Amino acid sequence: MDAAEYWQEAVETALDEMGLYSLVESMTAEQRAELGKALASSHQNYGMAFYSPPPSDRISAIERDYKARIKELEQDAERYRETAERTVGRILRQRPDALITITDDGEVLRSNGRIERIA
Repeated sequence: MDAAEYWQEAVETALDEMGLYSLVESMTAEQRAELGKALASSHQNYGMAFYSPPPSDRISAIERDYKARIKELEQDAERYRETAERTVGRILRQRPDALITITDDGEVLRSNGRIERIA
């Protein structure tokens, strides 16, 4: 069944339910087929008349939003780590030029040409 046949059947069913099937009976097979084609063509333009974005647009927007949120959280985490490293360096009274690193396991390392665990 193609789109034209679908719409032809839909109109015939609707007219029958309304008690107007005599209208269908008064039409030739060619006229019913043309009516189906016209409605199928009209339906193709439905999206332009009553805009409904395709699901892919919504999915893309969700992906953009979560990727932006992940990037923002990663940047926040990096700023937090940098601040924590500077603060720990001050608390442990390290020289200002000493590179302090906090590992994912919580180790505090100092790098002055060689890496040394300080806490």
